Amino acid sequence: MYLYKFGLHHKSHLESKFQTPYHIRVRQNYLSKNRRTAYIYKRTQMRADHFGTTKQTSQGLKVGDDKQISLSQKIQQLWNKEHNLDNLFRKYRTYLINAVPSSEDFKTLVLYCKISGQQHRALSLWGDICKYAIIMDKTLFDWMLRTSCNTSFVHIDIARELFQMMENKKLDFDPTDPDFCSFLLNAFHHQGLSGDIINVGR
Repeated sequence: MYLYKFGLHHKSHLESKFQTPYHIRVRQNYLSKNRRTAYIYKRTQMRADHFGTTKQTSQGLKVGDDKQISLSQKIQQLWNKEHNLDNLFRKYRTYLINAVPSSEDFKTLVLYCKISGQQHRALSLWGDICKYAIIMDKTLFDWMLRTSCNTSFVHIDIARELFQMMENKKLDFDPTDPDFCSFLLNAFHHQGLSGDIINVGR
């Protein structure tokens, strides 16, 4: 349609009119743009085939192969179906066979532990958080600290390790949150650990 508009679809007496440097440049840019678009489309399709981001189903083209779904997304899907914390942990353990969990995966698991009223089960993840050297953000750190300092199922060893991270500044955020010290003081006081109380108060 563009070529027809500018009289480039056939030779005519107007041909010379559109052979100015400006019109030649416009035509070249038009053709170049089309070639770039075709190239980008082809590369996108090649990447989709290689990484499995699309697959054909009876309903048509489905975006997002199951292999590309993160563990946290799988856990969310499973929770929406069953609301069963045991199955979430089974899914997590199976995932560990061939992959390494992320901070988001742990946050999702801890969240559903809280939602299900079984916060103490989040503490079983601490070993893996250390094993895989997970860099915790403030949210995950806060949840783990609150849980380990909960007087109903206080876990002093984890609370001490978290406090040590605060002291050594091995965190990607400012740990000088008054709430953090409050949780620790409450847990140490509950266990009668005066030495730990003094360390927190320093």
